[in-house]
Amino acid sequence: VQMGPNEIRSETAVLKALNKLCVDEDGKNYTNGFINLRNAAVCRGPYSPKLLEAWDKYAATGETENDRPDYLPADQLYITFVCEDGGADLEHFELRSTSEAIALLFQIVVSLAVAEEECEFEHRDLHWGNVLIKRTRTRQKQARLSGVELNMQTSGLDVTIIDFTLSRVTAEDGDVYCDLNADPELFKGPKGHCQSETYRRMKRATKGKWNKFTPKTNALWVHYLADTLLEQKDFNVTAEQKKELTDFRARALDYKSARDMVFDDLFSGIWTSGKN
Repeated sequence: VQMGPNEIRSETAVLKALNKLCVDEDGKNYTNGFINLRNAAVCRGPYSPKLLEAWDKYAATGETENDRPDYLPADQLYITFVCEDGGADLEHFELRSTSEAIALLFQIVVSLAVAEEECEFEHRDLHWGNVLIKRTRTRQKQARLSGVELNMQTSGLDVTIIDFTLSRVTAEDGDVYCDLNADPELFKGPKGHCQSETYRRMKRATKGKWNKFTPKTNALWVHYLADTLLEQKDFNVTAEQKKELTDFRARALDYKSARDMVFDDLFSGIWTSGKN
């Protein structure tokens, strides 16, 4: 079933709200940890042959579960998002060290914390395909949380969050959210599977009231990402470092927001506050 105009409008509103955080360097809250939206437009027509060719090339990798879009009618409506290139997703990115893994987690935590503070943001679907990474020579990355400058060690990674279909923000004209109760299959994944359990934990945390701001959902997705790093990714890690990550994964379930996570012991020593 195709998404309707209201759902598309919601995702666009979320993108625009987060985009303000990326461009307003003088504001009380600032981060460039969300994908930068360059433009958005609505168009109509048959699916482009060149786009079908690109779709076939991607489908040949065996990584798509979608139908080939040549069946869409000639008067089909689309929305196009023009965004910057954020790099490879976490599923396909090769981490080299524990310091990279911790820097990755911290950049995500700070981005979520800043957006919580500025616009009561919850991502609600932050699986490893929605975390983009590219290597950088920049040693530090800056953000601002409630007027406080944060200077983060990057360990050579620039991390960006994408895909806000299920997200929630408080915008100028009210709450913008997706009613996840309309998709009950989302909560029926296999038991013990961390991503599936995260959806169910979200539902318990929000009590199914998806319009309400419940920042604990962000903490639940950081727990999922910590689990993913431990169970799905291969990088150099000592026994002591693995224990630190494992302990953080357990603590993450107890946090009430990403903002609370900023001060976790795992991140001590990789950031400073105040102007350089």
